Amino acid sequence: MGVFGYLGSLLCLYGIYGMAYGRIYARWGWGGRYFYKTEEPMHFWLACLSYLLGGGALIVASIVHPS
Repeated sequence: MGVFGYLGSLLCLYGIYGMAYGRIYARWGWGGRYFYKTEEPMHFWLACLSYLLGGGALIVASIVHPS
């Protein structure tokens, strides 16, 4: 697994960490902010899903096209 595989693993771990603790940091507007599961559940789950899908895509890409 190359560098992108490790980066993908870290993104997936951060998505899982966010789901476990109920808050996740994501881009919003010009900057970023924390989303909390109790306050904004839709934005929270979309951010978690984005981290998991992005990380999974990097892992698959590193397996299909090893460096």
